[in-house]
Amino acid sequence: MVDEDRLRNNVQIPEYLEEIWTFPDGAFSLVSGGCKIGVAIKATDKFGRARLYWFKLRDVSRFVRTFQDHLVRTAVKYAIPRERYADYGVLKP
Repeated sequence: MVDEDRLRNNVQIPEYLEEIWTFPDGAFSLVSGGCKIGVAIKATDKFGRARLYWFKLRDVSRFVRTFQDHLVRTAVKYAIPRERYADYGVLKP
């Protein structure tokens, strides 16, 4: 179950775009005029250089449609059996 308050408290909206470079590495949404337009990933390489990668939502949707069968087969291949969920704290009901 998603803790909405915890999620809401974790949302950061920078006043200036340059502030994203101070954010911790991870994924975040790109929003323009109240509409979600993409997904970005900030990652720091082994030399300490921060990189920013972003994807338009329509490109992500196209990719998923194109590779859906392959993605599902791979997910099923590596799926954790339900009886082992207790071994992974994040999967506990």
